[in-house]
Formats: sequence, C-alpha cells, structure tokens
Amino acid sequence: LEEWARANNEPEVYKLLIECASSELTKVRIAAMATLGRLGHRKSQQSFIAAMREGRAEIRRAAALGIGLLARRGDEKLIGQLLRKEPDIDAKLAFVDGLARIGTPEIINYLQHHIQSPNLGLKKRAAKAIADVGGTRAIRLLRILRNDRDIELRFAVWKALLKTSPKEY
Repeated sequence: LEEWARANNEPEVYKLLIECASSELTKVRIAAMATLGRLGHRKSQQSFIAAMREGRAEIRRAAALGIGLLARRGDEKLIGQLLRKEPDIDAKLAFVDGLARIGTPEIINYLQHHIQSPNLGLKKRAAKAIADVGGTRAIRLLRILRNDRDIELRFAVWKALLKTSPKEY
C-alpha cells in the first residue's frame, strides 16, 4: 500500500490509511501511522496529535514516530511540548529525532533539559541534535557533557566542540 501511495499519490489510498490509523486493531493502526509518516502526509498530523492523548504506549510511540517523520520548520513548539509531556522513552526519542530533523536554533529550547537525562540514549540524541545546530548556546550546553561518564558521548561532544570552535579546544 505504501509503494502504491508513493507511486500514484491517490487521495483514496491516503483516506484508507487515515481510516486504518484510527482502527480498533492495534497492529493495523500502528502500521498505518508509520506508513503515513514515511509518506510525509502532513494532513495526518492532527490524528497523530490526537493519538498522543491515549493511554497505550505503543499507540503513542507510533504517533510520535509519525510526528517526528513529518517534522518541519514551525513545528518546534508543538514537538517540544509533546516531548516534555511524554513519559515513554521511545516516543521521546522519536520527538528528539523530529526536532533534529528541523535543526533550527529554537530546538535547543526543547532539548537542553534532556542532555542531563538519566537515559543515555536520550541524552546522546539530544546532545547530537544540539551539536548539529551549533552556535554559542549549543557550545555552552555541550561543555556540560565534556566529562560525562559515557566515553562515546564524551567523544561526540569533544568532536562537536573542536569542530565548532577549534581555537578554544
């Protein structure tokens, strides 16, 4: 179905996928949300946002993945708010990836708290997204992680610091 939608861009296929994204069958729903996200179907973003209010973590993960895949400039505040409220780590990672995909300096506002996360994966992705943005604010935040316990994170931080301001380091 995804290949067909990508090749033919037929509205009926998207309509069917949106209906499936609201299905009672969890597997169908998750697959439809992932497909709509990969297809870049912006009109389905509202259904993803609605799914974030559900109690089932697997549905929120799929919705977060879709939102992250659809992320573009102007979505920073929305994704940042969803990131702040979401308890599930996999959904948080999808939001961080979405913010990284946007890559504007504004994403730092929403990622700066996550570089102190006890979850190493979340900390690494947030730090990488901040490093990719660059600038003085990013450097200031990355300095906090120069002596982190995790060697991979430390290496990535030093690499980013050397890349952005080699004379200081």
